[in-house]
Amino acid sequence: MIDIRFLYDGFVRHVSNVTFEKETGTVIGFEMRKAGKFSYKIKRYDLSKVFDLSIITPSIERRGPHIGLPI
Repeated sequence: MIDIRFLYDGFVRHVSNVTFEKETGTVIGFEMRKAGKFSYKIKRYDLSKVFDLSIITPSIERRGPHIGLPI
């Protein structure tokens, strides 16, 4: 599971369960809220608007769906 942080439209975004879609030039994943919860929606971000991207280690315990993990 990859987590990233980046600047997008003037706001810092923390996104978990990231997938990069080369064909469409998008980053896909669950955006994290400040309380450590997922947004419960899959969000897409245009790579042309992404700045200062870095891979992060999650420092908070996440609650919500985890893609690819057994239930």
